[in-house]
Amino acid sequence: MLRIFLKKVEKEASRQIENPNLSLSLTDKIDNGRLRVNHGVIAGCAGGTFDNIVAAAQILKTNNSGIGEFSLSVYPGSQPIKMELLANGSLCDLMTAGATVRTAFCGPCFGACDTPANTASA
Repeated sequence: MLRIFLKKVEKEASRQIENPNLSLSLTDKIDNGRLRVNHGVIAGCAGGTFDNIVAAAQILKTNNSGIGEFSLSVYPGSQPIKMELLANGSLCDLMTAGATVRTAFCGPCFGACDTPANTASA
């Protein structure tokens, strides 16, 4: 089912791009029946909330995150949120796990931030 869905997305994207020299492949990201993701972003005024980032820090502190094969960028929703996360130690936990903590700015929601490596997926 996943492969069928991703094939449809590939086809629609290729139709919209209209560039025969460009190829898009999402199905090559399927590994043992699961979608492999290489890059994640926690950001924005909706996603970069204090509670969301604290939860992510707690998860990464207590579980094997796979950081190294997976890059994670964190953009707090505001500078005051970033200061609170610094004060409570969450930013330290995220950075210890391998996440990159960025400054708060309006942009990650529409893609004006980190991008996955060539052939990687986010």
